[in-house]
Amino acid sequence: MQQDLSPSDDPRETATYLVRVNGLDRARQIAVEGTASANEQGNFYRLSVWREVKRVLRDWTEIPEGPLSE
Repeated sequence: MQQDLSPSDDPRETATYLVRVNGLDRARQIAVEGTASANEQGNFYRLSVWREVKRVLRDWTEIPEGPLSE
């Protein structure tokens, strides 16, 4: 399970990275796992970021195109 976010904590960038590396379905699963882990740890900043990542992924139906910001 991937618990760390991409180097930037930007939810859209994180979502894009997860989808490109893992595919949309697995990216959604990772976001759920990340949310649960952050909640268990009481890390409210990470929890808010993961919730936003989940929201971004929920709205996507295909892998976004264009370069990844590194």
